[in-house]
Amino acid sequence: MNYTIDQIQPLIVSAEEDGRTMICEFALPGSDEIFSAKGTIRKQRTVTTEVKRQVSRTLTNSLRRSASQLLRGLFGSNVVGRTASTAFNTATRGVGRNVGTGPSDADKDAAIVEAFQRVARNFHYDEASGKWSGPKTPAAPKEASPFAQQLKSNPVSSAFEKKLLGRMLAHLAYADGDVSSEEMDFFNSSIPAEVGTLESLKNSDPVSAVECESLGGGVRKTIYMIAWAISLMDLDIADAEAEMLASLGEKLGFTGSAADEIAKIAKFYVLDGYLDEDMPRSELFELGEKLGLSNDDAERAKIAWMKRQ
Repeated sequence: MNYTIDQIQPLIVSAEEDGRTMICEFALPGSDEIFSAKGTIRKQRTVTTEVKRQVSRTLTNSLRRSASQLLRGLFGSNVVGRTASTAFNTATRGVGRNVGTGPSDADKDAAIVEAFQRVARNFHYDEASGKWSGPKTPAAPKEASPFAQQLKSNPVSSAFEKKLLGRMLAHLAYADGDVSSEEMDFFNSSIPAEVGTLESLKNSDPVSAVECESLGGGVRKTIYMIAWAISLMDLDIADAEAEMLASLGEKLGFTGSAADEIAKIAKFYVLDGYLDEDMPRSELFELGEKLGLSNDDAERAKIAWMKRQ
């Protein structure tokens, strides 16, 4: 079925312009299950310095949103309910206005509809009533990524494990100095109060090797993988963060190639969040370089992602 922007608008959680792509999220009103997809803005345009700055900010926001969803799932927090109209209007309308020759609303709307078509199997539209519901027949699950497989097979489940992970993430956040108000809001909105606030977790003792010894091997790998993924979300790991991650790896029992392999799983996961089928190699390699991936590994990550779609 071909949908219109007006039909799918109640499902739009967010829609943000990033260069030639609309990065979108869709959900049934009141649901915690969010489906992400991308659509291509077909209109070509000249991109000015200001648009490039907006693109960079949008990418950071998109990755931060992915990180928030990850942490909410891990810690059992419910996704804050958001109305489609609020997210849609603030994230989409006016992006790129008065700068260069930006795309029209119609260009962006078409990209949003294209993105929705990629996840439409997760929704059912009743043409008679004009209302949305879950699919009549559950969609066949996609093949899980190595990151998702690790989370499922070795979840962070106990209160002790969650608190320990929260402390790790807080200390990593402050590894290179103070955090911004945006980073603090992100952390505190993604981790429940019973685990702690960023401030309280930052002031706790650093995680010790003895504490790490008490964790099961599978959970240790999950925690280290998550620590890498969250640190990578801004596409820029400071030297102090890298040193702390290496130290955490040693405490968790991962050094050398074992630590590198876990880090690569996290890097592939972060890269997955920005891939689309039409991404040129030059853009793929640039993004991979920011994550510390070789060109070959970046291409392998894209191929694996495409096979799972």
